Amino acid sequence: MKPKDGLVKKALEKYPEIDLKDCFIVGDSLCDVELGERLGIKTFGIGVGKKEGEALIIDSLGDVVRYL
Repeated sequence: MKPKDGLVKKALEKYPEIDLKDCFIVGDSLCDVELGERLGIKTFGIGVGKKEGEALIIDSLGDVVRYL
């Protein structure tokens, strides 16, 4: 399934203390947004063009700070 979530799942196995509700993803493509939403992680899309699901679409990485 694209986008692939194997790296996230591997990190969760290695570090079980990670709680996804305390995490977020910042990406610059719709694939990044889809990954975050599929995993239930708060997601920020930088300039991806449109609101996608629950993701917050922002203009720059600096905009993330306002939402944390």
